[in-house]
Amino acid sequence: MRLLVLGGTGFVGGATVAEAVRRGWSVTVFNRGVHGAVPPGVHRLRGDRTAPDGLAALAGGEWDLVVDTWDSAPRAVRDAARALAGAVPHYAYISSGSVYAVPVAARVGEDAPTVEASADADGGDYAQCKAGGELAATEVYGERALLVRAGLILGPGEDIGRLPWWLQRVARGGDVLAPGPADLPVQYIDVRDLAAWTLDRAAEGVGGAFNVISHPGHTTMGELLDTVVAVTGSDARLRWIDPASILAAGVIPWNDLPIWIPEGHEFRWLQERGVQKAYAAGLTCRPVAETVADTWRWLRAVGSVPPRAGRPARAPVGLDPAREVRHQPGQQVRLGRVRAQPHPGRYAGHGQRDPQVEQRRAAGHPHTPPARVGRRQPAGRVGQHLDPAVAQPQPPRLGVVQGWRPHRVHGGGPQVGRGVADVHGSCSSPVGPAPLLPRRPAYPHRPPAGSAADRAGRPEPSGPTALRPVRPPPAGPDRVVGTFGPCIRPGVTGRKGR
Repeated sequence: MRLLVLGGTGFVGGATVAEAVRRGWSVTVFNRGVHGAVPPGVHRLRGDRTAPDGLAALAGGEWDLVVDTWDSAPRAVRDAARALAGAVPHYAYISSGSVYAVPVAARVGEDAPTVEASADADGGDYAQCKAGGELAATEVYGERALLVRAGLILGPGEDIGRLPWWLQRVARGGDVLAPGPADLPVQYIDVRDLAAWTLDRAAEGVGGAFNVISHPGHTTMGELLDTVVAVTGSDARLRWIDPASILAAGVIPWNDLPIWIPEGHEFRWLQERGVQKAYAAGLTCRPVAETVADTWRWLRAVGSVPPRAGRPARAPVGLDPAREVRHQPGQQVRLGRVRAQPHPGRYAGHGQRDPQVEQRRAAGHPHTPPARVGRRQPAGRVGQHLDPAVAQPQPPRLGVVQGWRPHRVHGGGPQVGRGVADVHGSCSSPVGPAPLLPRRPAYPHRPPAGSAADRAGRPEPSGPTALRPVRPPPAGPDRVVGTFGPCIRPGVTGRKGR
């Protein structure tokens, strides 16, 4: 069998060439020759299909079938199909399930309407380009055009990085944000299964549109991520999070958390397409364990996700590590440059006065902090478990310790910005560990070194790490402990009491 592949060095094109070579076919690729290599024995023709006379290298050639993976201007598909109409009897165009016009019903079939597009267009978005490419191939080849509407494509050589992102993230270890539910069905196609089915049907002369993707639920998010953990040999711990909480935090399915699209989402149909026609035409899909293991083996060999062949670089997929920490339950935030929550006994925020403080001040309470209006809340100086809407977290660096509980100041609970971690209600939670504190305990009212208060016997941390909870300084002649935490008597140390 004589095969011509337009492209042939990218993700799907490369897998198609590799499968044809494995079968012993005679393979020719046509591309600009500036990206990637071809296997030994593959003939390469060079040309730019978007340039005038860019298809000249195809003149005089004869092949049994052609596979085209083009995803840009439909006009290029039309021109190539016209140039090959007399030399190739069958045209297979790798399209996409994205061509369906929204709203798209679950289990959508091949007869559903597609987005508006034109075979003569010079551009458009991804869906319009693929739909226009289908029109261009059909315009020239009619029923001899095979339209392969692929779904989510995974496997070795992936140049977008969805499965590679999960593999690399899990390989780093630690707590991994796992988007729930664990039994969420996942629908995808291994690139090698896609290539094999396309060559089989094209060689048989089959035409028409097919949704080429696995059955919905071929695997689940739980099975997929468990397999990733097993394949990488990582000690990572999957922390399953309710989808509502993830969406409320602004995490974008499919992009921030690759592959994952929760139930009820507007794009859930991308993993719920009807596939009866493709399975009836001989589609088979390998187990997810094989796809994950082979992708991990390939990723370790190449080191990173390769650039897309002949296409502009796209934004990387996957959550930034800082955002991932932010959305995990019971997880700590990296210390420093984090805005603390307003302290209930001091002031509620910028330009506001706390009514409880005002009431105590009016009653002449001896240890009420003075009014502090118009100042911003101080940055947190101790490990804090903050609300995601308040904190701007960064990746933790200090690790965690189980069973740590905050020290309670006499007459009050844990307080922010007063030398005690604001972890009330979270340290004892079974879903996540409590944070460690910084190397040196923070004393917001620290007296000058060498003063009487400094010589009062306050213990200092010791050891290589000295990571220990902050405790209030002991009461003495120069300080008192009141309802709002440790205070320093005015005039004794040269600093104003608060």
